[in-house]
Amino acid sequence: MIHPAARFALLASASLLASACLIMPPPQQGGSSAAPGGSDPSAPQAAQPMATPEAPASPTASPASLPPSSIEVRNTCSKTVQLFIGEKPKFGSGTKTSIGSNTTTTFPRKPDGTAVVWIIDDKENGIQSAQVGVDTKKVEIGSSCTDLSAK
Repeated sequence: MIHPAARFALLASASLLASACLIMPPPQQGGSSAAPGGSDPSAPQAAQPMATPEAPASPTASPASLPPSSIEVRNTCSKTVQLFIGEKPKFGSGTKTSIGSNTTTTFPRKPDGTAVVWIIDDKENGIQSAQVGVDTKKVEIGSSCTDLSAK
């Protein structure tokens, strides 16, 4: 037989682990040895878990409010053009790539929706750059193969 105090401790621990909150019942004033329904009012009562308030709704951004994750780049030049996507060609971190003549492709933006697109030479020196903002839809390489325009 488990001692009533030990049984209460076990029930309280289990309830505390299950709900992370514990409300102690009010002390019972005993006069009779049996309450209606056959339970002993002087016996310890199991703790009832406290109702937890609803968590506030987490702010979730709608797809329309998220910044774009990629930028469209169109090459209207008759040659393949070397590109660098990042802050500083040759010395900074970013992506060196190329885009074929008269083609369109997409490149990733930073999480905030911005990017810098560079036309670079064979030694990875920057020739021309275009700043891409969240409202920029595409970047176009002109027919001279050295000019960029953000649109």
